[in-house]
Amino acid sequence: MLPPLVVVAMPVVVAPFAYVASRDIWRVRRSMRLLSEGSYADARVLHERIAQSWMRVLPGVAQASRYSIALARHMEGDFEGALHVLSSIDRRRLDANLGDAVTTLEATSLVLLGRDIEHAAALLEASTSATSARPPEDLLFLAVAKQLLGDVREAGQLLERAGTERSSATPHHRAIFHTMRGLLLVALGHPERAVTELERASEVPLQNWYTLRARALLPPPGRAEIDPRSSLAPTVSEP
Repeated sequence: MLPPLVVVAMPVVVAPFAYVASRDIWRVRRSMRLLSEGSYADARVLHERIAQSWMRVLPGVAQASRYSIALARHMEGDFEGALHVLSSIDRRRLDANLGDAVTTLEATSLVLLGRDIEHAAALLEASTSATSARPPEDLLFLAVAKQLLGDVREAGQLLERAGTERSSATPHHRAIFHTMRGLLLVALGHPERAVTELERASEVPLQNWYTLRARALLPPPGRAEIDPRSSLAPTVSEP
């Protein structure tokens, strides 16, 4: 049995802790909702607070928060910032799912920067060969990497393998899929086919790098095709 003094003191200690725990669990849920809604800056702020809270002692929480911060930066178009945050993650302590997500985010950020393409392609090839149930966006990023490396034939094969539809996916995945497919079609010399893909990406009700890039590349009224100079060269992320 606890001494009387301890019994009396427990509510004083437990009540504040319960409040803090409840608050930070709410932050986790809200931050994930903000990411799904496209409120990337607000999501980043919450994840930064989570990464500095008591929850960082829980296995994987700090690492998962850093990944979410990097993801938010990536969706905002800050690919350098995303890579900087990813570099702070200890990958030896990640579970398989989070480790794969971190690796893929690194590779896709490099592709969009047009930097270290061979390394990015190797990362994507390793992840896409690990399982047959890969998101088709991963295949499109690998196709873009191959195109930037000059392997047009394999880029075309990966484009076909990725398919043409992503209707059942989340808005984020639809935006990524159709924007990357459109950019790749332009780079492979099919700007007329790319228009439909970029239109579909631009219709996604989110404001992120992918939707904004698609909207910026669409031809103005009166023109049916994209200017072929709006290609992936020299870098995909060029405004």
